[in-house]
Amino acid sequence: DMGRVMAALKEQYAGQMDMGKASGLVKQLLG
Repeated sequence: DMGRVMAALKEQYAGQMDMGKASGLVKQLLG
């Protein structure tokens, strides 16, 4: 689920990654 994945990424990588790019990547992975 997109929301859970993004929440987990925010917790683990807060301030270290571009959430816009991460969101696009997750969408690709989830199809």
